[in-house]
Amino acid sequence: MRSSTALNDAKMQGECLVGLKQLNFKRRGSFDPVAEWTNYRSLSSLEQFPPCEVLVMMEVARSAIIKLEPPAKTRP
Repeated sequence: MRSSTALNDAKMQGECLVGLKQLNFKRRGSFDPVAEWTNYRSLSSLEQFPPCEVLVMMEVARSAIIKLEPPAKTRP
């Protein structure tokens, strides 16, 4: 049987998986290249790191990428 600490850790990792899903599917109605990239990187990172570490990495990466993107041009 799992200890209480291990069970709480497993629950937290599950919550982080949900956070990754929400991060990767923010814009459902249109193509989001940043979300595509973070989704792909999330999957490969989950093979090496726990979900909560991956969530933090992807949140930081997404913010940095968005800051680097030029602002969208609006039509007159």
